[in-house]
This record gives sequence, structure tokens and C-alpha cells, in this order.
Amino acid sequence: MAQLIKVNECISRYECDLQHYANRFITLKQKRWLQWRDQFERPRDDRPVNLAKRFSSISTIDQLKSVYYKWLFEQQIIWATSTAGFYSDNQEDLSHVTWLKICLSELNDVTFILYKPVLLMKQTMLQLDSLIITNDTLWCVKPLIGEDGSVFQEINNRLWKEMKREESPQFINPFISLKRTKTALRTFLQTQNLSMPIKFLIFAPNSYVEFVHHDANTEICDRRDKNQISKKICHHSSTLKSQQIIITNRLLSQMATSAFERD
Repeated sequence: MAQLIKVNECISRYECDLQHYANRFITLKQKRWLQWRDQFERPRDDRPVNLAKRFSSISTIDQLKSVYYKWLFEQQIIWATSTAGFYSDNQEDLSHVTWLKICLSELNDVTFILYKPVLLMKQTMLQLDSLIITNDTLWCVKPLIGEDGSVFQEINNRLWKEMKREESPQFINPFISLKRTKTALRTFLQTQNLSMPIKFLIFAPNSYVEFVHHDANTEICDRRDKNQISKKICHHSSTLKSQQIIITNRLLSQMATSAFERD
């Protein structure tokens, strides 16, 4: 399960100590699952009170996994929007952001996700596309959320369309914002004397993407292979790399943050 380390301009525990919390997440994820499974396999009367209610409607291990990962997702939101001393007011309900939940569940534990971060450069706030940082690549992500079964197609260099059942609305070519995000990231890395390949991911979990011109640095993932996203962008080592940690730390230090001190 990938790690959500930044949400918009929310404060994040990962900003305090990236490597500590990245390793802690992996350890806690494994430890809590073993605890849940152990408690679930006990006779009902022997289960702790705090878990008895949660397990009341669960009868299989697959159901338990589903409930566990839903709980883990909620914990990730807490980690990505608060610290011990501060909290942020996240205005967006991420529980309904399907593409994000798929990425978190399908990508490995050492992959970092930044959801719609805002980069500070030269006293300017730049809204970026969402980012996925694997141990060897920085991915700029453009989710296409369409009608179930619709088809996204390129019209020209500026416009795409979504072919729905009753209409085909046009919208701005997603590569325009992806290229803007890539330019900002490349400039930032250059100022930090760092380098990492920057690639694009267009992700349409509910729809199809067809007849789109793109180069080798772009991956397109639609409803046909949405559960294979890990093979497309995260198929190398499953351990944290020093360059990945350094670049992610530098990015977090330059991201806009708005938070309130706890009472």
C-alpha cells in the first residue's frame, strides 16, 4: 500500500521526519494487520470490546481485509493532514476519490503520493498535478474521472473529448497541465542540483482512453488495466532509495502548508 504524504496545503507528519514516518507506516501496517487477524480468529466472546463491534458483520478473511484497508486509508488521511501539534482543515472528502484509493491500494509500501500539492517557487504558489514518487521516477498524474464506460479521445493539441452515452463534452488536453507540472518540477530539481526521471500517468479508472498520441515517457491506464497500475509504474525495487528520500524531502520543504495549532 502506497503512502499518502501530502494533501493540498495540509500539514503532514511526513514533513517532520519523512524517513521515520515512512518506515513507521510499514511497520504499523504489518503489526496492526496481524493484531486484527489474531482478534478476528478468536471466539466472539474473547474479542476486545473495541473490536467486537467492528467485527460483528464480518464473516470471512477477505471481508476483514476490506474493512482493515478502509481503516488504514482513514489513518493515512490523518497522517497527511495533521501532526501532534497542528492540524489542517481539509475541504475535500478523499473517501470518494476512487483513483487515489486504487493507487494507494495497488502500489507498494515505498511509493509516495502527493495529492494536488502546491509548490512554492520564487514567491509564487504553483498548483501542481498530483505526484507519485517511486524509488526511481517522479510521476505527474492526471486522473480522468468520467462516466462509467465512457471513452476519452484526443481531438487536437488543445482539446480532448469524453464520448458519453448521450453527449461528447470537450475539455482541455490533460497534457497541457502535465507539461506545466513537469516544467515546474524540472526547474525545482535543477535549483537543488538533483535529478530524477519525470514521467506522465493518465489514469481513467472508469473509462477507456483511445487514439491518443504520446511518447515513451507516458503511461495510460484505464478501466481495462486499472488494477495493473503497479506493473506500469512501480515494477522496480521495493525498498526506499536515498535519492527518493532526498528529493521527496526537498519537495515537501517547498510545498505550501496551512495549519492551525491545537488547543
